[in-house]
Amino acid sequence: MERRVKAGRRVSEKRAEEYKKALSRAAVSELLRYTVQLEWQWPGRDPRLGTKIGMGSGTLLHYKGQAGILTAGHCLQDREVKDCAIVSHQPGGLGGGAQGIAVPIPSWCLEKAMGEMNEEIRRHGPDIAFIPLDDRTRRWLEAKTDSVFLNVAKEKMHEGDVATLFAVGHVDEYGTELAEARGSKDEYIVAKVLQVRRYPRTRGKMSRGYRVVELQLLTDETEESQVIELEEGGDEELRRITLEPPKYWRGMSGGGTWWCSWNPERGLAAELEGVTFYQDVRAGETILRAHDREGVEKILREAEERRHRK
Repeated sequence: MERRVKAGRRVSEKRAEEYKKALSRAAVSELLRYTVQLEWQWPGRDPRLGTKIGMGSGTLLHYKGQAGILTAGHCLQDREVKDCAIVSHQPGGLGGGAQGIAVPIPSWCLEKAMGEMNEEIRRHGPDIAFIPLDDRTRRWLEAKTDSVFLNVAKEKMHEGDVATLFAVGHVDEYGTELAEARGSKDEYIVAKVLQVRRYPRTRGKMSRGYRVVELQLLTDETEESQVIELEEGGDEELRRITLEPPKYWRGMSGGGTWWCSWNPERGLAAELEGVTFYQDVRAGETILRAHDREGVEKILREAEERRHRK
């Protein structure tokens, strides 16, 4: 699928600011419904340390009759546990008591994610995976949580609207700080919707057939969208914690990047663009590396071919 640049309509400065706020609010509300946190179950682990270990983030997709989770390949790596994962999701991406369900991961999926992984690939890719889900898991997620599956074939942007790029994922640091602030043993799950842009003066590079792009965080723009979300949730403690960017972005790997547009007649339109897999720091700025839409479609085709080989 070719990415088309959206031509924007001229509007007043005041109207443009209203559109910007409405887009942030709508993007936060909608994109988190497709986003889940992935965790390893850890049998025998000391309960005081928690029985689940965070793997990263993922996006719920539906592609040619197959439901699944798009994520980063390194999120499926673990030295001791390779047979199942927990998919946790909390409506709105906030708070504790997240819903979870065990998900078996096919051996071919693990082999692809782990077989070629090394430090060079973790830094520069390809680092992308698709976990197929059975109907029981899909129905459970739709019934027990606020989750929805993105139908990749039916996405459509509003023509003529300005599109803004967002990165979405769970941030482990926020969940830990919230639990400590409340003196709670709950495993809090806190998601973040970040406005990003392609890093200036860089072009996408190819890595073993997958394009890698670099994204720059727009902190001033980003924080507004999170504040809007927290105002709706009414959680002052969480707002205080998340107003500052995290020191580490652990937990966000595997989350989706999205083009979003909004107008008062048609509301929000969202189109999945890619998946993040690596954080770098350049000149004091946080840079996220991600695969683009072409890479997403490639991994989905590979998963489809595997399914038909059975």
